[in-house]
Amino acid sequence: MDSSAGDKKPPKPSSYTIPVSTGHEDLLHGVAYDFYGQRVATCSSDQRIKVFDATEDGEWKENDAWRPHDASISKIAWAHPCFGQILASCSFDRTVKIFEEQESEPKNSGRRWKPMFRMIGDTRGAICDISFAPAAVGLKLAYISSDGMVQVQEAIETHTVSRWTSVDEFRVVPSTPPREAETSFCLSYCPSRWGGEQLLVGAMDRVRIYRHDSNGKFQPAEELRGHKGLVRDVSWAPNLGRSYHLIATACKDGQVRIFRLTDPRMTFSPKGTQQPRSGSKDVNEDIGEKSHFSGLTREMSSLSIGGGRGGMNTTSFPGVGGGGLPLSQANSFEKAEDAMGVLSLEEQESRELSGFFVEEIAGFTEHGREVWRVDWNPSGTVLSSAGDDGKIRLWRADRTMRWKCMSVMGTGWKPTRRSEDDDDD
Repeated sequence: MDSSAGDKKPPKPSSYTIPVSTGHEDLLHGVAYDFYGQRVATCSSDQRIKVFDATEDGEWKENDAWRPHDASISKIAWAHPCFGQILASCSFDRTVKIFEEQESEPKNSGRRWKPMFRMIGDTRGAICDISFAPAAVGLKLAYISSDGMVQVQEAIETHTVSRWTSVDEFRVVPSTPPREAETSFCLSYCPSRWGGEQLLVGAMDRVRIYRHDSNGKFQPAEELRGHKGLVRDVSWAPNLGRSYHLIATACKDGQVRIFRLTDPRMTFSPKGTQQPRSGSKDVNEDIGEKSHFSGLTREMSSLSIGGGRGGMNTTSFPGVGGGGLPLSQANSFEKAEDAMGVLSLEEQESRELSGFFVEEIAGFTEHGREVWRVDWNPSGTVLSSAGDDGKIRLWRADRTMRWKCMSVMGTGWKPTRRSEDDDDD
């Protein structure tokens, strides 16, 4: 009997889970993919950072491990690869450290990732979160501490990461929270290169967007309302061709929320059409009637803007025939000039983003417990969330723009009943 057939391994399914033994000796706090998804960095309460490389057979092989901090490491992040292989980490020891890969050093030697710079902020609290700015604005890193201070540092020279300077600092809470209070602070840079430099900050139970003013300093702008507990994580979705932005938040109240931010410069509404108000809630059950596509169709079919002195229902631009150029066509030319860079610098600055229309378009309670992490895929079309129920859930919008859970993955960990749950009962 031929046993060769029995020795063949069954083919791997198209979707499968690969368990990775990190070798950390304590709780994991952060996991981050690099830009290409071929590397993973982890950080833990054991004060160690580990980097893993993807192999051709789909496995993950350890690149190096080292101990750079004197306390638990709370977060880790990759810089854009155009600046090289650069990692940043933040810790409860109140420092942020920058590392650069040294290809001349052997793997697993403990010297592969060289510490290049240490940031010690003017703060009395632990560093809770870090986020690199999009590459278009330079090599910048923002971090937030448990006393509510946000600091932004920029590399003086992008070809070397050994010299950084502080470019901004601001407070996101009125005063430092008491030591005995439970706190939560997080942040996320807007990944889009358009619209100027923007930062999303979660501070306690509030989420707010900060935007550059004329002096290049961050100022508070729109607030994303509706959270009924501490905000554990925020994530600004990559924007690949959409006319609006998406933001996700994870909250202690057990909800995953998705907000849509619409640039008023990209919206053309008939006279009397009510624009979404900041903080307005468009629940997932009603989104079928209020979907983006249906609203866009209505707006495109009636591109008339009223309110002129003569009570006109249309707006035209001179230069084409006797009736002028229709607004829709003029706007398309205007957008094309923007894309081609025809507008002068003064004209571009005069048309800087002045604000978003904010609406909550989805809210999910499927985790049933506290939600700790949310993150988007590289195209900004799939949202992942993780909570105290020990599940990772993937969310995606269907063709009617109704957000639904598309997959649930178990971690093998079963939640235990906490004493505070008993108190709530």
